[in-house]
Amino acid sequence: MIFFFWGDADDAAVVFDADEEGASFTIGKSDEGFGNLAGAVNALFEVQGLPFACRYLGQDMGFLPPPHPPKDKLLRRKFAHMLSLQDKVILVTGGSRGIGRAIVETLARAGAIVAFTYRGSVEAAQSLAQAHPERVWPYQADVTDGARAEAIIDELVKKYGRLDGLVNNAGITQDNLLLRLTEAQWDAVLQTNLKGPFLYTKAALKPMLRQRQGSIVNISSIVGITGNPGQANYAAAKAGLIAFTKSLAKEVGSRNIRVNAIAPGFIQTDMTTHLPAEAWQSRIALGRLGQPSEVAHVCAFLLSDLASYITGEVIVVDGGLQ
Repeated sequence: MIFFFWGDADDAAVVFDADEEGASFTIGKSDEGFGNLAGAVNALFEVQGLPFACRYLGQDMGFLPPPHPPKDKLLRRKFAHMLSLQDKVILVTGGSRGIGRAIVETLARAGAIVAFTYRGSVEAAQSLAQAHPERVWPYQADVTDGARAEAIIDELVKKYGRLDGLVNNAGITQDNLLLRLTEAQWDAVLQTNLKGPFLYTKAALKPMLRQRQGSIVNISSIVGITGNPGQANYAAAKAGLIAFTKSLAKEVGSRNIRVNAIAPGFIQTDMTTHLPAEAWQSRIALGRLGQPSEVAHVCAFLLSDLASYITGEVIVVDGGLQ
């Protein structure tokens, strides 16, 4: 007697012959003793797909069709589909290094078409794009240039017909105690870290409003919540980005556009390489620096359909920072 059941890896059908203990045949493989049957199933699988192949054999050759996948498998499929970013068009600012690069890589692996901006890291940007051909597209740009922001987004919409997500990640630091902080240092940080998100968000909202759909994620910082000595300019910009996030979420929520922020703590990037361990180790509950990928995973979640009822929120990713 030969029967079918569902495999637990990729829902492949497995055929057992009860007369031969342990002998089995899995779709895509041809074990000894099942040559003709394997060929028949494989041929049908290639042309019609697995469910039809099993039903065909059940109706015409006297075999039982496979049962429906268990409910928990259907739930897992639904979960995976909602988490998937397959062919969503997403723009990330400051995507060539650090957290931005991890976000680009994570979104691309999740199936998204990702465009990213970079300012001066040409080699890093090119290597990132080459690692994900036809999936990741670099654009050199200064995020304080509003005309360039509109041009990039117009090109993406013209090419793909839509813009599903925006990640405002580009940021700089120019730290100093306030009495030593120059006007130029103040302006540079506020221009990049706060004006940049304003310009790119304003440009991105045009196609999103037409679509009546979109998700925007702003990369803020724990410093925007707690403050930090010597970072008055950076803290002001990141706190402003949080307020910007909450205000905009109320403006565009009726158009099914979600706006959220992430506030990373100490993340292992170029910005934290100069920090001695004693500056952070005793303050973090998990006892280590965060990885850029750990911020990227939260970003991917917020861009996905799993976060469809989350907007105006600030997700802190700091390992339990005291």
